[in-house]
Amino acid sequence: MNKALQFIQNLSLDITIGSVVMTLFVGEILEVKVTLNMAFGLAIAIWLIYTADHLLDAYKSKGSVTNPRHAFHSKYFKFIISIALLVFSLGLVNLTQLPESTIWIGGILALISLVYLLYSYFSKKAINKELFAAIVYAVGICVAPLSLLDEIGIESISLMIILSLVAYGNLLIISVFEEKLDRNDKVKSVAIRKETSGTLKLIHVVLILAFISSVIMLITNGLDHAYTLLIVMIAVLFLTIRYRSNFINQYRLICDGIFLIPLIYLF
Repeated sequence: MNKALQFIQNLSLDITIGSVVMTLFVGEILEVKVTLNMAFGLAIAIWLIYTADHLLDAYKSKGSVTNPRHAFHSKYFKFIISIALLVFSLGLVNLTQLPESTIWIGGILALISLVYLLYSYFSKKAINKELFAAIVYAVGICVAPLSLLDEIGIESISLMIILSLVAYGNLLIISVFEEKLDRNDKVKSVAIRKETSGTLKLIHVVLILAFISSVIMLITNGLDHAYTLLIVMIAVLFLTIRYRSNFINQYRLICDGIFLIPLIYLF
């Protein structure tokens, strides 16, 4: 069971599944119908972005690799690239089944992601890598629902901001837990740039902003339980970093697992 879970985490399949759950969740909040092809397209895009990022980290890590994900991508580098090309091909086929508005928004996001991946590879200082990844993730899960709206209103924008904060806080927490691994693998994470103390302060600011924003949206939207679940997700992240010594072996499961909490709302 542990090996199967580790395999899923190493390949970012848990993150991919979580992104699909989140886009369906956003669709329910905004009262639009996200199609199966839209969800499939998002899954492909998110998996490719995360896989490309891990492959770059694995390639740039010289010598001994200690981070399990980096080690996995380093060991199966060529095979994963082959799978990624196949998945990319499936994504191109799936594009023919998507609305034009979805393709345009998704295409812009894909172009931005490509530019950043190139920047991350060639730059000696990958500044705000976690923030960029969080924004891409949040916008990515909102692409399909937003493309189905007649106009993008305050709730849509507020929701993207909250999701960006949640995703950013999530990545910051992972950075703290993996600080030693990233330092050994020469990966420039935020915990290395700001040190653990500075990162912890940033985490608290991000989570507090996400919490306040979610409470405001909860109140202004007639106590919609969807925003209650967002508050629960934020609370789980806060408890994880607050009592981090108790979650050294479970932090990945928790941080990636919070994006499955909205299943409660969907069912």
